[in-house]
Amino acid sequence: MKLLHASLSGLSGLPDISLDLSDPQTGGARDLFVVAGPPGSGKTRVLEAILAAKEAASPYGMLTRIDEWIAEGADEASIVLELALDADEQTETESEEPVAKLRATFTRSGGADVEVEAGLVELLGRYEHDARSAKVEYLPANRALPPPGAAHGLSAVEQRFLRLCRDADKYSFVPRFLVHAANDERARTRLEDGLAALAPDLRFVVDPADPLKCLSYKGAGAMLPSQLGDTACDALLVAATSALVHYDRSIVLLDRPEASWDERNIGGYLRGLRALVPNGQLIVATNSPALRAGVEGRAIFTLGTA
Repeated sequence: MKLLHASLSGLSGLPDISLDLSDPQTGGARDLFVVAGPPGSGKTRVLEAILAAKEAASPYGMLTRIDEWIAEGADEASIVLELALDADEQTETESEEPVAKLRATFTRSGGADVEVEAGLVELLGRYEHDARSAKVEYLPANRALPPPGAAHGLSAVEQRFLRLCRDADKYSFVPRFLVHAANDERARTRLEDGLAALAPDLRFVVDPADPLKCLSYKGAGAMLPSQLGDTACDALLVAATSALVHYDRSIVLLDRPEASWDERNIGGYLRGLRALVPNGQLIVATNSPALRAGVEGRAIFTLGTA
């Protein structure tokens, strides 16, 4: 499942825009698309509008406040998404066409009118931790490891509500997952592969005396997750989430990776993240010159320009 086209109109904080994520060489959707622009231009708003339409059609559980989406002076806000389906997804949705459309209209009455095929509702609402299940994932700019405290569980039932949120405790499950990975070979392998892709200097090591003292950065001794710097911590959070959730065939929306990665390393981080989304799609909101320089011009939509 990939996003092929998005039209946004009447939304607060954004001009009316249309995003074309198609690849003219293949006729399908691009694996990578960038929404660029200076601070305050609405990059994050675009990502979250896509999520709001998805949740209006078939929710994981994120609450959408309808009144926050309608622009001043407008009667309604409209989000139209066209999704490219692979052959298996066409079969699952009983669709005769490789493209499925949904339209979410938010009204002043506080309601959301949604036009969508029943098969697509089921596909968008499905959530399992395996490579067969296409998902939608949001990696917000405020990614961080929360202070010790109550932690989310690892099951799909518990995790589905976290996929599209940006709550401060979104990644509270990570320490629990690290303990799990120390005792589960498949989870450990997936975590190690994710770390190698995102931050080769960060390694997962097992200390029987302290299950959480399981990380080594640039050859240093084992340390706790809370002892990592911002860049290494971000790599850990994304690698752990990918290892648990499985990003295969999924749409992953990444907000402002430059919040954690400098211009020298952000390109490598993006390449690593793309490797963790096989047969899926990565949509990035960014103002990073280095990141934009590595992306084909037609795969970039720039906000905040005349």
